[in-house]
Amino acid sequence: MKIELKEITVAELADGYADKADEGVVGYGGRLDIRPPYQREFIYKDAQRDAVIDTLHKGFPLNVMYWAVRDDGDFEVIFKTINIAGAELTDQELRNAVYSGAWVTDAKRYFSKRGCAAYGLGGDYLSGSAIRQEYLETAIKWLAGGKSNIETYMGKHQQDTDAKPLWEHFRAVIAWVQKVFPQYRREMKGLDWGAFYAEFKGREFDAEKLERDIVRLMQDDDIKKKSGIYAYLLTGGEHHLNIRAFTPAQKRSAFERQKGKCPVCKKQFGIDDMEGDHITPWREGGKTEPGNCQMLCKECNRRKGGR
Repeated sequence: MKIELKEITVAELADGYADKADEGVVGYGGRLDIRPPYQREFIYKDAQRDAVIDTLHKGFPLNVMYWAVRDDGDFEVIFKTINIAGAELTDQELRNAVYSGAWVTDAKRYFSKRGCAAYGLGGDYLSGSAIRQEYLETAIKWLAGGKSNIETYMGKHQQDTDAKPLWEHFRAVIAWVQKVFPQYRREMKGLDWGAFYAEFKGREFDAEKLERDIVRLMQDDDIKKKSGIYAYLLTGGEHHLNIRAFTPAQKRSAFERQKGKCPVCKKQFGIDDMEGDHITPWREGGKTEPGNCQMLCKECNRRKGGR
């Protein structure tokens, strides 16, 4: 690869500048592809933009930009370059470039613009940014069955003329969420709803009962991860809740009260060989408080946890 250094003025760079929306952005007399159709929208914030303008006003040069010469003799900006003043591409932005075509262009129409359809329908349930392609990444992940399958899915559908199946699946996931959990809470944002939909879409749920359970669990001080309530109600797995553990002082108190004896196997242990346990399990209403704490040897505690 041959790299030649050329000095270009801002005036030359801006000559022929045209923002053609979904068709991309060009400059340098129409010969420089600044933002190809598959690339993200500009994401510089006001402070970043002002810093560039201030640099120019002071007569300093801008950072080096790398242009690739295409077969037709025109140029394309290379974005995958470490640039401390820029914003590095996300994984999905790079995938869009690799699998560019009609499918990516149509998918971006649904998922990649400010105020896009995905934002209006399900923005409350999505984390990240549409223009950084994180909405699109999530939607593909939901349909493809995991992040590791995104590139396989995009390669398979690269030549498709539209991305309607992706949009319809996204709509189905959001509709299912709103049916099962009609009362929105901020803890619902960013959960892996696509995985929940794939596993539980065929099961009937009592939305009113689930809402009562959510209200109760949201008020439970022992639950440290409130967003895990939704996974817990669907799967039954208590590990989603990050239930508050007994403090070292509470465990020491129980250990001394028991005189170091495990109440299950009746054997004597040191405190480092024992673990705090709820006498009345949390799922049966037991609280993480001193009176509900007992110390079990590690083997007995594991056996109890497996039941």
